[in-house]
Amino acid sequence: MKYSPRPYWTEVAERIQARGLRNFLAGDDTPFYRYQRSRFLEEFRKINFRDKSVLEVGCGPGGNLEVIHSANPKRLVGCDISQKMIDLATQNLKSILPDVELILTDGVTLPFEDESMDIACTVTVLHHNTDEEMLVRLMREICRVTREKVFLFESTSNKIKAGESTITRPIGHYQTIMGEYGFKLTEVKYISVFFSRLTSAVITRLMSLRKRKEGEPIPSMVIACQRACLPLTRLLDRCFTGQRGLTKMLFEQKA
Repeated sequence: MKYSPRPYWTEVAERIQARGLRNFLAGDDTPFYRYQRSRFLEEFRKINFRDKSVLEVGCGPGGNLEVIHSANPKRLVGCDISQKMIDLATQNLKSILPDVELILTDGVTLPFEDESMDIACTVTVLHHNTDEEMLVRLMREICRVTREKVFLFESTSNKIKAGESTITRPIGHYQTIMGEYGFKLTEVKYISVFFSRLTSAVITRLMSLRKRKEGEPIPSMVIACQRACLPLTRLLDRCFTGQRGLTKMLFEQKA
């Protein structure tokens, strides 16, 4: 079946909602993904959002918006291709909603004026865009509406690798597209979770009796085994960093 972003992420949102409110993992709720999110947040919280207008493209259930809000931005906007994700973010962020704008998009255009945002960011969004034309159109829009910095937190690899609902691309692929629309790459940081990801994938594959859909409940044995292995794999992740996997890319507008 061909991957179609809107229905796919609508179904994921429904499975997330079934876990209960304020579950911000936009996919599988496992010890590994919670660990990966904690590693991501270490880097994400270093960004200076204070007094900036900030846009998150692909905001999902709203967890990153809550983090940005705590840094006191001037304006905060989240957009997503799935209305169900927007509804879920609305529920999760109801205590700060007067300060957060949540907007449904079509996945390729952004309803904002040119250079109306100081900062734009994506977090594991673009590597789910398997259509290259749609990817380029969306990245062009991100560049159009941003006047200072774009942060891309995406899975990267040394060559293009396509899966059912993901494509990992080299950093240079993103660099070329962003360069065409006026942004230069100024920082790269690999958020290494390779050993933990590999171990958790093997455990999940061996102990899941059928092909699971993203966001579905995880067998308790899988969770227990991942949790038992994480102390060792976390150490290996820190000691042996590779140039692949979840990557922070900072692009700044060219002078």
